Amino acid sequence: MKKLFAVVLILVLALSVSGLALASNTTDVFQTGDGNIVEIDQDGDNEATVTQVGDSNDAAITQDGENDVNVFQDGDDNTASVTQDGQGNEA
Repeated sequence: MKKLFAVVLILVLALSVSGLALASNTTDVFQTGDGNIVEIDQDGDNEATVTQVGDSNDAAITQDGENDVNVFQDGDDNTASVTQDGQGNEA
């Protein structure tokens, strides 16, 4: 019974640690102004940085895999849309 408990405990720990390593998404958003919108959807191991300086800017980012994106919007009424699928994509 002790061996069974030890095996189950090892399996639970191994699965919980591997689950933590699967998704590591980071997002940084810097906004100055009014009415700026950022929408980010990430699945995998992605990094996204959005900087908006001005008013009424809109950025939409979708990342699936292992990707990196940097969006810089300066002024008013700018629109950016980035979709990355796969690995090693940069924008």
